[in-house]
Amino acid sequence: MQKCKSRLFAAAFCLAALPLFAQSSEATLAEMRLAFQQLNYMAAKACGEKALQNWQKLAPQNLIEVYRVLGIIAYTEGDFFEAKKYFEAALSLDADLKLDSLYISPKIQKFLREVKENLTAHNGHAPVALRYVAVPDSRPAAAMRTLLFPGLGQLQKHQPRKARVMMIAASAGLATTGVLYFRREAARESYLSATTIARAATTYKRYNLFNRARNGAAVATAGIWLYSFFDALLAAPNQPAARLGLAPAIGGGEFAPLLGVQVHF
Repeated sequence: MQKCKSRLFAAAFCLAALPLFAQSSEATLAEMRLAFQQLNYMAAKACGEKALQNWQKLAPQNLIEVYRVLGIIAYTEGDFFEAKKYFEAALSLDADLKLDSLYISPKIQKFLREVKENLTAHNGHAPVALRYVAVPDSRPAAAMRTLLFPGLGQLQKHQPRKARVMMIAASAGLATTGVLYFRREAARESYLSATTIARAATTYKRYNLFNRARNGAAVATAGIWLYSFFDALLAAPNQPAARLGLAPAIGGGEFAPLLGVQVHF
């Protein structure tokens, strides 16, 4: 029971901490925007790089904004290779990325167009340090499915082995609770129909035993339901499986390495 309380407390703490991470990221982005508007590029760059350290917590539109700001700052500092890298990363998320012509110089506008044209000329295969695929978080929907029956959320998160274990455990718990309920009712009827004190004492002990067993099975089944819910809500989905193979190189008969990643939506 103590372990169960500790696990529930830890799960509640994680749920309470989730908004704090979001607030921290939003605060960093707000500092970056303010510093950039004040032309304090050093502070804006520091905030942008700090935000990228936890890029998984950023929404796609916020990630595009960070890349856009860092690309502009890099170009202003004369680091054109760094600016190209940030603009390409932003374009990998938004191919129609545009800069505000009222605040951004024509030189930077032209540089972005050249980067975009270069990507188009290479059919999107220009070397980019890192590309992102926006994958929606499946955990809230998985947790709602788990409320219907344990294991359904784990199936949605592509965890079939864990899902089978939880489904079997929940089914066994429900079946055991049901059987013990009917046994308890039968023992209760025997107790109420007893005609002697000795018979009543014997049947009451039997009724009390089945009643406690039924309550224990119900509590265990509820515990499985809760564990499955918090596991679906808090545990990360399975990581995409990467496969390395060979594919024909563009414009030639040679073969080039190809890394394919399967992402589940």
